[in-house]
Amino acid sequence: MPEEEIPSCKQDQLVLAIAHGQSINAWALENEVPKTTAYRWANEPDFRRQVEDCRRRCLDRALGAMADRSMRAVRRIIKLGDSAESESVQLRAQRAILLDQITVAKHTNLEYRMSQIEEKLRARTGNANWQG
Repeated sequence: MPEEEIPSCKQDQLVLAIAHGQSINAWALENEVPKTTAYRWANEPDFRRQVEDCRRRCLDRALGAMADRSMRAVRRIIKLGDSAESESVQLRAQRAILLDQITVAKHTNLEYRMSQIEEKLRARTGNANWQG
């Protein structure tokens, strides 16, 4: 399909596909978009920023769900601590939820900070195609 005939919404669909882990080749074949076009779009700095923004929003939603679970875990830990009759397996499971949430939060924050640093490097070097 000639590029002039490709609907502009296809770029947005590719952003979502890549953000959710789909390969560019598979998406291009599925959507009848030339692979060269899809790869060219995917290499544009603004496109990459959109993918990262989409991923960040997904992670933020996941963290929100984990935060909710963390509050439940905290309430459960308090309850178990108050009425302790050696429910150690349950307590360890609840603590595991908290530790996992902390790990994911640290990773997400680090990823966000790295993308900001990469953006500053791109701006400083004038190389729009720079990737860390």
